[in-house]
Amino acid sequence: MNRLFDYLHQNPLFRSLAERFDVLNKDLHIQNTTEENALLALAYAYHEHPKQMFLVTGNLYGAQLAYDRLSQIFPPEEVCLFPQDEFITSELLVSSMEFRMERMNTIRRILTGKPCLIVTHPAGLLKPELNKEAWRDAIFTIREGDFLDRDELASKLMNLGYTREYVVEKPGDYSVRGGIVDVYPLGSLNPIRLDFFGDEIETIKSFDLDTQRSLERVQEVVISPMNEFLYSEKELAQLHELIQYKMSQIPFSEEAKKRIQQDLDDLDNHANLDRLARYIPFLTPNKSTILDLATNPQIWFLDHHRILDQIDLMSSEIGEWYLSTDDYPRMGFDLMYAMTDLRIDHAVYVDYFEYLGVHPQAEKISLFGKEVLSYQGNTKLFVQDMRSEIGRKTLVLAVSSYKERSALTALFEEENIPYMLLGDNDKLRENQVNILINSSYFDLTSDVLNLRVISSQTIFQSKSIRRKGRYVSVYQTSKRLSSVNDLQPGDYVVHYDYGIGKFLEIIPAV
Repeated sequence: MNRLFDYLHQNPLFRSLAERFDVLNKDLHIQNTTEENALLALAYAYHEHPKQMFLVTGNLYGAQLAYDRLSQIFPPEEVCLFPQDEFITSELLVSSMEFRMERMNTIRRILTGKPCLIVTHPAGLLKPELNKEAWRDAIFTIREGDFLDRDELASKLMNLGYTREYVVEKPGDYSVRGGIVDVYPLGSLNPIRLDFFGDEIETIKSFDLDTQRSLERVQEVVISPMNEFLYSEKELAQLHELIQYKMSQIPFSEEAKKRIQQDLDDLDNHANLDRLARYIPFLTPNKSTILDLATNPQIWFLDHHRILDQIDLMSSEIGEWYLSTDDYPRMGFDLMYAMTDLRIDHAVYVDYFEYLGVHPQAEKISLFGKEVLSYQGNTKLFVQDMRSEIGRKTLVLAVSSYKERSALTALFEEENIPYMLLGDNDKLRENQVNILINSSYFDLTSDVLNLRVISSQTIFQSKSIRRKGRYVSVYQTSKRLSSVNDLQPGDYVVHYDYGIGKFLEIIPAV
């Protein structure tokens, strides 16, 4: 993708855009564009001036697609996803553990202060979070030679969302057996064994889950929270006091009192913390969000009008919940913050069409482009388009293998279409057909750049396997299935287009 960025750098508009994106001393409103062109502008801005940048899409599905595309371009550690279950899903069904783990990994990356792209959606953007100081205080390092009380360590792990088990099996588990404490920290490839001699940590080793045998000795291990709702014993007492005060001032129904009492019991036991996260604003009066954890963040709103529509829908769903849930909501939960609560100096707003009177103080920029056309094996139409665009546009044909490149060059030889084969260090040739082997490109047509990028997935009948974003949490906790027959009734599955569901049975197609 670097050669495409070099090509963009030759364009005066994109060069000036990169500088304006870097400083961003006023709002920018990009209009008359497509999703692909907007993502290209974002990627170029990040490439030229790396920093912590947030991309907000209209919904979770859009965030996953944008995350996949950006993951094709940049290293995995520089592209993060902050997915949040929609309100109705988390309230009526169950919160996704994988989503929570992914959020925790993203928060860990943000707290380092290192540049990264964070992709989220309204439910993630407006979600209440603990402040940065609370997160930094929660993360601690254990080193060989440290003196720790094992009971205090176990208590601290529980407060951070870890679960005590007889045997450690997955991230978030810990166990205590005599002078040995096993813990599977967030972000660690393998669980860690702490071997105590009295209160001194004599050795720290990683070990294999299956064999329980030591793998290698390590000097230190970083322990990060497993949950977004963290509280000390002092803060627990504050929550009790505040909740009891509200119960004395508000005439709750008996049903609501039972529910609140269950919340208090769960708070004492550090149970059901995903659901209890609605109490986070009780500990953070400054209305902290994921943005407040970042270092001088920049925020892009992709399809801003759709984002606003989604926020209205979320507000409506929460309002309906308030009306249909007895008087329990009178406790005063902030289930999501308002856009006006966000501390944003300036932002980049992207709309696919031109809207008059919107963001009147923002600088208006048009990045004209067209929707991507998929050929899917229609070589006649593909050849026709190549002939009409040679000499007028820079054409980049990005294939994923030598086999696909050979098929493409054979077609061009047969049709007498001139082309250039590019090696790893060759630059793009303007107004020519450039063929290269690279799977990091995504399809786009830019009128501003006189550029068209076409991937092999668009050209050929058979779909190429595109690299998707690697969810850290999912790959650490899941096991590979060799066949769909390995699924058991009740297993949770994720359909790429339709989201989370539960497997029931396989039935013959009629």
